[in-house]
Amino acid sequence: MKKQLLSLVVILGALISNAQVTLVKEINDAGSSNSSPTNLTVHNGQIFFAADDSNGSNTPGGADLGKELWVTDGTSTGTSFVKDIKTGSSGSNPFNLFSFNNKFYFTAFDTSSELWTSDGTEAGTTKVDIMPSITGEAPQRFVELDGLAYFTVGGQPGSTSAETANKLVQWDGINDAVQVADVGSGFESILQSMIVFNNQIFMYMNYSTDDATVGNELYAYNPTADTFSLIKDIDTGTGDSSISNFTILGSTLYFEADNALWKTDGTTAGTLAVASASTLAGIANLYAWNNLLFFEGDDASNGDQLYVYNPTLDTVTNISNISGSNNDHNPSDFAAYIRYSNKH
Repeated sequence: MKKQLLSLVVILGALISNAQVTLVKEINDAGSSNSSPTNLTVHNGQIFFAADDSNGSNTPGGADLGKELWVTDGTSTGTSFVKDIKTGSSGSNPFNLFSFNNKFYFTAFDTSSELWTSDGTEAGTTKVDIMPSITGEAPQRFVELDGLAYFTVGGQPGSTSAETANKLVQWDGINDAVQVADVGSGFESILQSMIVFNNQIFMYMNYSTDDATVGNELYAYNPTADTFSLIKDIDTGTGDSSISNFTILGSTLYFEADNALWKTDGTTAGTLAVASASTLAGIANLYAWNNLLFFEGDDASNGDQLYVYNPTLDTVTNISNISGSNNDHNPSDFAAYIRYSNKH
């Protein structure tokens, strides 16, 4: 019988139990220089990521090509440079990596910031101009809802300069992307990330007609009603609630607002600060696993440490108390480790 044992691995930079951390490939062979791999994204059994081989030891021609797209199958020989998108050492700086309709996409800069697709080969890495009427729309913050991809982009045709920042567009993967319909009287400027929750897109944003009295707050876009709706004015009045770290656990959406832990069921009345976490500040790096919410917090005496919230018991427990030179643990980059065993 196969049993799946799921345990949480917190990246601590050390060996944990009998697990081993193994170097896959030294991309930048310049001794102490780093390749700084970021935005690791799994697609079709491979991991795509951005990295910088400033020494040119593993890039074509042995040149410094800046931060570009790489791919790995988890082995040293299967880890390779994909394409020099922006010629020269400055790099295209790929970000917004995601899978949609069985294809891999990312945003990168050659002469402008556009959407690209890749199959992991140089020839199969090409630009996808989803909004030909704009140069450098810089699509980012991808989410998928009802078979459509949603992004924020930097501009819209015909918009005034005040309306161009971080607009929401939708894309079917085939035709040009279009700005979402909005029956309201204002225009949106979306900040931080977005998340799909309760068949809507939740986001931290500014809505022009609310700005004078509300500031930047928690909103949701309903594609059926074509509306942006204020969920709650968390920082009452014109203050900004500085929302980040959207994470779904069960039927609840958790997030950080004004350095505190908050939760919502999607309604104004159901958007509340988590009372049992009220003594903590510096909330960051939320991670849902095994019906629990793990996060970084600061109790003002032990620095940034790892905490866990149990929504069933409504309790918050300190897991780590690891001190460094500045008394901070700074837990981040959580991952689920799955171990399989066979018993006959």
